[in-house]
Amino acid sequence: MKRTHWFSYVFFPLLFVLSGQCLLAQGVQGNWIGTWGTASYSQTSSALSQSTGNFTYRNVVRVSVGGTAVRVQLTNEFGTGPVTIGPVQVAMSAGSGAIKPGTNAALTFSGSPTVTIPIGAVAYSDPVTFSVPALASLAISAYVPAQTISRSSCHPYAQATNYQSAGNIVAQTSASGSTAIQSFCFLRGIDVESANGGGSIVAIGDSITNGYQSPTDGNKRYTDFLAAALQADPSTANVGVLNKGIVGNELLGVSGFVGYGPLGTARLSGDVFNETGVSHVIVLEGINDLGNANPSGSMAVADALIAGYQQLIAQAHSRGISVYGATLTPDGGNGYYPANDDTGRQAVNAWIRTSGAFDAVIDFDAVLTNGAVAPAIPALQKQYDSGDHLHPNALGYQAMANAINLTLFEGTPPLTKKN
Repeated sequence: MKRTHWFSYVFFPLLFVLSGQCLLAQGVQGNWIGTWGTASYSQTSSALSQSTGNFTYRNVVRVSVGGTAVRVQLTNEFGTGPVTIGPVQVAMSAGSGAIKPGTNAALTFSGSPTVTIPIGAVAYSDPVTFSVPALASLAISAYVPAQTISRSSCHPYAQATNYQSAGNIVAQTSASGSTAIQSFCFLRGIDVESANGGGSIVAIGDSITNGYQSPTDGNKRYTDFLAAALQADPSTANVGVLNKGIVGNELLGVSGFVGYGPLGTARLSGDVFNETGVSHVIVLEGINDLGNANPSGSMAVADALIAGYQQLIAQAHSRGISVYGATLTPDGGNGYYPANDDTGRQAVNAWIRTSGAFDAVIDFDAVLTNGAVAPAIPALQKQYDSGDHLHPNALGYQAMANAINLTLFEGTPPLTKKN
């Protein structure tokens, strides 16, 4: 494939509004879609031993859809100063931080092995020919030279082990001696060139979308099961899945506690519109808004959530993106509602199911609930409960994926193609 050099910054000048724009981007040949993605927010670099640079961060990820070429997105969206990264390599993972010998390929940024990413920006690598099998595990190794870093753009609670090493070990096969870290850092997304067209699904949500309480390195989030199901069906094998769940995230922050990361209503510009080839969004968000609010005000929070969903739908439809609404899952017994008030969640779910505002409904609640009726509070079925009565276990996440009708994604075109 002919390599096209292009200016590789996408600026997000307002961190929580994330109003992105491409600067002087030139077209990249072929059909590009997202195969993996995560949602970052600001992290203290000193807590991650990143404040002075001179380290290699090896992110290990499992992609969804395969392709014949690859490019990566590096992020400084939430940094407080420019950050320089490079060299960077992509390779097939051999597990435990190691890479398969002979599979590593160097990445460049507008032809350079290093890139300096301004505050609030994302850098896209130049495309490189690299065969990416569907559902494969890749290792993205990035050296961060010596420099002062006060805040890093990372995704904590990754449910995946990544590796940080002193010095430049980008090309080394082994990550022996590295520190294992449960965060994705500096890496925002991976795109592939697909010969079969297609597009990608972005799953927006909180810790349940993130896969919290699923086995570390098990790839048993509901989005992982969904990706596997899509790949098993020839009619949807050209559809990628990007997990944009953030632990503790809220849609609105109406309770006064704004959770972690940008609020859901401010995330579409960065986490959807600035992704590659997005055709669909699944929205599962609001349980933290309800859980952190005063129980006596749950109906007011429900009304606010409904208005927030309508804003998300309008934003997505303005870009030609389909939006599927997921019902909020049960959490009886976990102590989130001190007064055992489930009226707000029930009201939100009733609106999602009956309003017709979403392009389709994915009824996670119906799949996971034990069916309790008032005055009892519905809870997760025991076989789906991770033990905290809020987050599903791996079996529960699989049940969520099984509840999604794959015909919703058949014939997916790349409606928001990033050039």
